[in-house]
Amino acid sequence: MATPSALDRLRAATQLHRAGQVTAALAAYDELLLLLPGHPELHSNRGVALTQLNRIDEALASYVAALQADPRHADSYVNRGIIHGNRGDFAAAIAEFDRALAVSPGHPTARSNRAAAMAARDQLAAQRTAPAAPTGQHSPIDAIVAEGQQLAAAGDLAGALATFDRAVATDARHAEAQASRGLTLANLGRVAEAVASLEAALAIDPRHGMAALALGCARHAQGQVAAAMAAYDQALAAGVSDGALHRNRAVACVALGQPDAALVSYAAAIAQAPGDAALHFAQGQLLLDIGQVEAALAAVDRGLALAPDNAAGHLARGTALSILKRHADALAATETALRRDPDLPLAAGRRLHTAMQLAHWDGFAETVATLRDRAGEVATSPFTLLAALDDPAVQRAAAARFLAGAPLAPDIPPPVSHDRLRIGYVSADFHDHATMFLFLDAVAAHDRRQFEIHAFSYGPDSPSRLRDRLVTAVDGFHQIRGLGDTEAAALLRRLEIDIAVDLKGLTAQGRPGLFAARAAPLQVNFLGYPGTIPLPCYDYMIADAIVVPPAERPHIAEAILYLPGCYQPNCRPEPLAPPPPRTNHGLPAAGFIFACFNQAYKITPDMFAAWMAILAAVPTSVLWLWADTTEARTNLRRAASAHGIAPDRLVFAEMADRAVHLNRLQLADLCLDTIPYNAHTTASDALGAGVPMITCPGRAFASRVAASLLTVLGLADLIADDLSAYVRLATMLATDRDALAAVRVRLATAVAGSSLYDGAAFARNLEAGYRQMQARAIVGQPPSDIRL
Repeated sequence: MATPSALDRLRAATQLHRAGQVTAALAAYDELLLLLPGHPELHSNRGVALTQLNRIDEALASYVAALQADPRHADSYVNRGIIHGNRGDFAAAIAEFDRALAVSPGHPTARSNRAAAMAARDQLAAQRTAPAAPTGQHSPIDAIVAEGQQLAAAGDLAGALATFDRAVATDARHAEAQASRGLTLANLGRVAEAVASLEAALAIDPRHGMAALALGCARHAQGQVAAAMAAYDQALAAGVSDGALHRNRAVACVALGQPDAALVSYAAAIAQAPGDAALHFAQGQLLLDIGQVEAALAAVDRGLALAPDNAAGHLARGTALSILKRHADALAATETALRRDPDLPLAAGRRLHTAMQLAHWDGFAETVATLRDRAGEVATSPFTLLAALDDPAVQRAAAARFLAGAPLAPDIPPPVSHDRLRIGYVSADFHDHATMFLFLDAVAAHDRRQFEIHAFSYGPDSPSRLRDRLVTAVDGFHQIRGLGDTEAAALLRRLEIDIAVDLKGLTAQGRPGLFAARAAPLQVNFLGYPGTIPLPCYDYMIADAIVVPPAERPHIAEAILYLPGCYQPNCRPEPLAPPPPRTNHGLPAAGFIFACFNQAYKITPDMFAAWMAILAAVPTSVLWLWADTTEARTNLRRAASAHGIAPDRLVFAEMADRAVHLNRLQLADLCLDTIPYNAHTTASDALGAGVPMITCPGRAFASRVAASLLTVLGLADLIADDLSAYVRLATMLATDRDALAAVRVRLATAVAGSSLYDGAAFARNLEAGYRQMQARAIVGQPPSDIRL
């Protein structure tokens, strides 16, 4: 497995490369070959550098090495395709682009280059089959252009370019000469020059559709998506109806955050090529991204009907089914994906997470061990590992691999001294969501005389009391759901946000690409993702001394703002009505009630075994759980039987709105935390409702949150050293009613007077941290740990 230092050196070499220091970058890549012999990104980057230095055969060998390390490394297929296209072998180029699209259906560079290669191939084919014009029908320039097109058709791109240069030198106003020259330059990889010729052709003849399409492809390859879109629209207006045009336009619409327009273009592309499975998969992924899950599933199924062996399609199907809570079907789809391609990126982790949603633990330990060993590959999303293992080093390595190759902005906005420090909170959760249940009091308590607060939402426009309160609590509320990452980052830059705070991180709806585009001079990882985000665009993480103890500090990539007390904000609990009768919620009228309302994916076999030991030691008790599927409930009851516990001693809570849930929580006698992924909002809810909780902290951030909450409340005696002590502590509190009653009194007193539920106090600490971050940046000091 790659060492952190080697990965750091790779990142540094990549930064050199992006800065244009190609020779120095190549030297650094060569030095790393011994340290990272099987790292696909190293071989791919090395191939790019060799290509830029015109060492083409060596570049191809490097791409082969990248694909041997990761057969699904789409960029390597794309780069090989570009080389074949530059050599005039358009069939081979298109084949490579198709391989890239098979493993990454939404890959924009693969799509734009494929369209350019197809246009070049079709143009050459047309030239070969066109009848010879009668003598005297063409001008001398036409003859020169025809000669150049014949050379291009024969694969002599250099000779073709020289001929087109001669034509343009003779008559720079000849549209076909400029267009043919631009297409040839594009096929030679000289994109900037190609753009100039294609724009010249369109200035002469705005209706030259193929020139407009080629210009769109070139602009797309340059990353100028808005300019590419304009060119695609010009091609459409000129009457071009090529399927590749609609496909490329759809990709551009997605990048520009225009999903509705993208869906129109995908529909047009599919109408022309209904048998193209990649189009159906891309359409399905877009529908999935915008929350139209049922339609996404239908699109993916259409793709699978055409390409039943497409592993990525089965994985997308599993994702859709999981969102629809059809976890058993999702597991079957994901397992099919893995049978088709055992190394499919993210699939092994997706299978584990789906199985955990079902409490389906067959092979759990072996799967976790495999994911640990594959931390240097894209085998899982980082989020899955938070619940699967308690190893912050492995979690960081997996996150680094997951984020490898993220396009980082070449510049950082300079810090500005504003009268009021401008803070931008970025999230998909500005509605009735756990984040708002925690953070709203603190946001509302910001000192608006000294801080200008903005919220940037890319989540649903769901009206609610919480959202209305948030909108009135900030200086600006901005809906950025329709903006791509680059455009959203540009908005934050225009508003001169000083500190951008990511409240989602590497969770399912996270947008690290927005932060990679450098939305603000300082960028912060906070609250939504309890782990490190090892991208250099994240300057700080907000934590506390318990969730990141000194021994685990080396596994956090960001500088840390250590807040006093607990890093997690909490809204003040609202007064609760007396609890309902137990029987209203399926609970026994008598006996001890243990409870855990964490989602099923947080329950590991070891955790469940500890709970069964507790139930065995307290025969009059039941365990009150939350599981949202019949399959999960069945599996948990079956597991209880295997431990010798009657299945009916597991009681499952039904779905309820928040007010009903908080009210019923009071029926629990003691909450049992999960390890390695603790209760977070769920813990705050239980404690705020007056129900004690026991926990057992591990090493990783996610496993130490409950310990932080309990410590601030003065209840550190509810923190066990290990699972054996956890079982003993739960048993003692269940069998010594006086001890439990004393704990409940202490908890009620602590909640009433503790800073844990004081949003204004939290806001003051947060503001002090923001000021120190900004003060360092203004004088040119790099981010560094801050302790308040």
